[in-house]
Amino acid sequence: MLIVLLLTRDDDPDPQAAPSPPASSSTAETSAAPTTEADGGFDDGAEGGRTTGADLNVPGSPEFAAGWVEALIARDAVTAHQQLCADGRATFPDPAELLADFDAFVGGQIAQGSVADAVGVDGDDHITFAVTLDGGERRTFTVVVVEEQGSPAVCGYLEAG
Repeated sequence: MLIVLLLTRDDDPDPQAAPSPPASSSTAETSAAPTTEADGGFDDGAEGGRTTGADLNVPGSPEFAAGWVEALIARDAVTAHQQLCADGRATFPDPAELLADFDAFVGGQIAQGSVADAVGVDGDDHITFAVTLDGGERRTFTVVVVEEQGSPAVCGYLEAG
C-alpha cells in the first residue's frame, strides 16, 4: 500500500519540495531540516551527463527504487539488502547495517513521500524522493538504480541535487 502512496501521492507543490528541474538546471537541496551528511550509503554521488523521463537506463527503475525504500520503511532490511548491487552488499554485509545507515542518512524514519524525479545519469538511474519524516521534517534524497546481471539493483543513495 505504501508503494502506491510513494508512486501516486499528489500533494500541493511546496516551493521547497518541488521536483528537480530539467537536466540542464542545477537542483537545490530541498530539505526543511539542515543537512549535515553529504552522501549516505555507498555511492559517491558523482553526476555526469543526465537524461530525463523516457531516457531512463533501467526499465521500471522508479518503481523498483520505491519498492526498495518501502522495504526500509517497513523495517525489512533483509529484502532491501537482497536488492542491493554487489558493491552495496560488500559495503553492508549485514542487513541491519544497511538499515541503520539509511536511517542515519535520511535523519529519521519516513512517514510519507513520493518519487519526485527520475533521470538517467551515465548509464544508471537516479530516482529522487520527496519525503516527510515521522517528526514532520521534509527531506529529499536520491536512490541510484543500476542494472546488474540483467536485473535492477540499488547501488547507492545520496543527497538530491
